[in-house]
Amino acid sequence: MKSILALITLLALSAQAAFADGGFEDVRARLFNEFRNIESVSHRERIAILQEAEACIQAATNREQYRICEERENAARERSNDKAKASRQALKARVEQMRQSFAMNRP
Repeated sequence: MKSILALITLLALSAQAAFADGGFEDVRARLFNEFRNIESVSHRERIAILQEAEACIQAATNREQYRICEERENAARERSNDKAKASRQALKARVEQMRQSFAMNRP
């Protein structure tokens, strides 16, 4: 959660510095929407993972089948977390690139 708050703060500060000449609010809103979409996709994926795990657990008839369900859930959660992290890092890199580009083009 702290990393998410730090990313939002970085996005806002970077966008503010890069677009202090009036376009800041529009850019900030677009960046926030992108961040929100990343998080929304992540939430939907986690919900789907839990639903699949629940169905698997309910169908399990012994301890071994239950264990397999748990392993599948853990692997799916790790993949989902890695995907969300990569998306957040890509957005952060784009913001940093925008900030640097603006700083280089400043009079």
